[in-house]
Amino acid sequence: MLFENKSLCGKHAKEIVCSENNKVFKAYNRQNHIVYKFKIDGDVLTSSDSRNRCDYLVEDETKKRAYLIELKGTQLLHALEQIDSTIVRFRSILKDYDLFPRIVYHGNTHDIHGNAYRKFKTKYPTTRAETDYMEEVLK
Repeated sequence: MLFENKSLCGKHAKEIVCSENNKVFKAYNRQNHIVYKFKIDGDVLTSSDSRNRCDYLVEDETKKRAYLIELKGTQLLHALEQIDSTIVRFRSILKDYDLFPRIVYHGNTHDIHGNAYRKFKTKYPTTRAETDYMEEVLK
């Protein structure tokens, strides 16, 4: 477990849901992996810590995968900064994990077609971004 005693879901949760501001990320754990859900913004990192951070991290301990989730309005570029900052901040504990950035945003942003997003996807090729709702099956 990446963050001791902070998981917001059961160890073998079948469904992990992260939601905020009408944006939803849902992961399905059909193969009974050991999983944990952490609220990074405000729980793992308190509100007094002013550094950028993503909203949630879903850890698939069985496969050593970390899903870094940002639920955003139209500020896609800020979402990229928040995820990257979280990765840098927790680099030492994430070093053995494959990283899967996930952004759920409001659909009216042109930044998804911009250079900053393309560079981010080059740096983190497993990045996905969807409007309003995203589903993921843990494999």
